[in-house]
Amino acid sequence: MKYFLHIAIFLLINNPGYSQHLPVGRTSGNSGTGGNIDVKHHRFEWNIAPTTSKRISGSVTTYFETTQSGVNKITFDLNKASFNNGSLIVKYHGINCTTSFPASGNTDILTITLPVTLGNGKLDSVTIFYNGVPPAVNGQAEGCQQKSTAGYNLFYTLSESYEDKDWWPCKADMQDKIDSLTFIITTPAAYRPAANGVLVSEVTSGSNKIYTFKHKYPIASYLVAVACTQYNVYNRGTVNIGGTNMPVEYYISKGRTPTSGQLATMDACKQELVEFSNLFGDYPFKNEKYGMYEFAWGGGMEHQTFSAMGWGSFTNAGVIAHELMHQWFGDKVTMATWHHLWLAEGFASYGEVLAGEKVPSTGLDPVSIRGNLKTDANNSAERGYGCIIPQANIENSNALWESQYGNSVYNRGGMVVSMLRTLLGDEKFFQACRNYRTSPVLVYACDPA
Repeated sequence: MKYFLHIAIFLLINNPGYSQHLPVGRTSGNSGTGGNIDVKHHRFEWNIAPTTSKRISGSVTTYFETTQSGVNKITFDLNKASFNNGSLIVKYHGINCTTSFPASGNTDILTITLPVTLGNGKLDSVTIFYNGVPPAVNGQAEGCQQKSTAGYNLFYTLSESYEDKDWWPCKADMQDKIDSLTFIITTPAAYRPAANGVLVSEVTSGSNKIYTFKHKYPIASYLVAVACTQYNVYNRGTVNIGGTNMPVEYYISKGRTPTSGQLATMDACKQELVEFSNLFGDYPFKNEKYGMYEFAWGGGMEHQTFSAMGWGSFTNAGVIAHELMHQWFGDKVTMATWHHLWLAEGFASYGEVLAGEKVPSTGLDPVSIRGNLKTDANNSAERGYGCIIPQANIENSNALWESQYGNSVYNRGGMVVSMLRTLLGDEKFFQACRNYRTSPVLVYACDPA
């Protein structure tokens, strides 16, 4: 632990330079896909109808830049069992491409053979058309599901840690963040989707509506998210972040009506946005929004610009603060691999302490929260690795979240952050955190720790 603490202090104060991308031909994703391309943009065109099933159909156009010469094959992560069903078609500028999946081993690797060979630095695109039903929940692997919530069908996604491939073709690699996204979602007119970024259009088309969202900040594939149900939208005004008036909004199932007290608990995020911005630098996505939307999982998930919350989490002040803190730590700066998940969860856990200190109306007791982190950290079954998760425990979501490390990254990680603050003092600690978050080589990128 002492050795690890020294490493953490070095990272925060000295902030050594790292590139967003690994050297040519390498990838941080466990599957190794996309090693010869740098993903620039995804254009999603999806049909989602929660009235019938959790089926997803449509297309994903990926705009990329080659990072090698002689590229005639590219690879993506995609669930073979769900989508290699005869509906899968890949086009390169209108030309059909040959596709294949491995027969054994990691079968969820889609290989696309292009009709041309591309040189290094070539900007190009492919479109993948697909139609299928994502897999069922498998332990900690949630992926894409549909459940009845407050009497209404709710389609939702939760990709952390490896389930992005279960519902869309992606390069699952935190070291190659996607520069921007466009969502075009068609759904029955009574339904409304939630997605990252800003809603830019809403068009009626017969019995359907077509919603377009745009997100113009770099994002890791596991933070891409969509949900769809009969939402009521609660526009909660704006928060001024560094001179920008940013909207705050909640999407809550039509089957629920929050009380004024419940809305007040949710609205604590507005003051936390201001306080966390003062401590760590402006909210990272202030030109778009911050919001929370209901999904059918029991906790919360820090989807970029739009945290997904189980109904009970909407009124849990600790969860609200935790998921908001992730927007700085985990979303703007993301761990390069799941080994260093503590960089996200440790800071987010400590965010609950800071929310108690800075926003007393939350009712959070910072002393009690910090004491619980310390007790749980000291009682952790895993002490040998500090906060680092060993390779055997990041092979899949169940190996990660069902191990002792799934908790230690919160508790032991939170105590590392607490110790750093104690050792450095507030002035140096928060300045170091601001330096860490705004470093030109880490900003909107990843930290290989």
